[in-house]
Amino acid sequence: MKKLLCLIMLLIMVGVIDNAAGQSSYSKSIVWKGYTWVLREGNPYSSPGYGAWSSANIIGPDANGYLTFKITNPTGVQPIGCQMNSQKVGWGYGTYTVVVEGDMTTLDKNIVWGGLFPMYCGNPYIEFDVCETSLWNAYPNTQIIHNSFYGTYPSSLLAHGAHINIPQDRVQTHRLIWQPGKVTFDSFIGTGTGGTNYFHTEVTQDVPAPSQELLAFSMWVTLGGVRQTPDWTDLDAPETSVILRDFTFTPLSSSPTPTPTPTSKKPRRKR
Repeated sequence: MKKLLCLIMLLIMVGVIDNAAGQSSYSKSIVWKGYTWVLREGNPYSSPGYGAWSSANIIGPDANGYLTFKITNPTGVQPIGCQMNSQKVGWGYGTYTVVVEGDMTTLDKNIVWGGLFPMYCGNPYIEFDVCETSLWNAYPNTQIIHNSFYGTYPSSLLAHGAHINIPQDRVQTHRLIWQPGKVTFDSFIGTGTGGTNYFHTEVTQDVPAPSQELLAFSMWVTLGGVRQTPDWTDLDAPETSVILRDFTFTPLSSSPTPTPTPTSKKPRRKR
């Protein structure tokens, strides 16, 4: 998501995005899990990645209260992603929990499930990446590994980011606990925090204090490796869906005691 997304998010907060590819707006909205979320519209190609954005690619809530995020590609070479941002800003310290459904190990090589991004593009910049998932090292490396990335920005990325192999289990729960001077990331198999904890790490350096951060969920297409322009193999992403089952936020003052989890290996960043 990085610096280009920072610019996008800053302009999101005033409701309109202008870029070289056209104009993106967030005029449509939905109510989900007790919060209002604004939906992104835009023409190719606006960052992050390559492709258009459509509010129609976020479907729901359905009868279960789930949202479906989709990549569509009606022409075969013009992928369309989706993104929603919280109308609320200034979320602050607390526990953020999301439940996601989908086989992330079968994502096309350039599709990114953006996961949850608490972000603020002011000074100091804030970004937490929670369960962002893609085949990040498909280019130029031929090794095929699907990963989730967890980290804080800006200066602490290399020290505090982590790439891990994500399991095939279709339903997973991801949790961010943001406290003064400490951030904890966890991932669990199944719904809730009672399942197998396959990822745990704690960050105690360069932890930002709350500001006017919003929350973003997204699904989009990126080009692989170090190339600066897409080719056909970047843009032929197939129609793909990920289900966002649940989101909860508990402010720090009333946050429950975290589920005990094992200490993971030192996180590392590879992209």
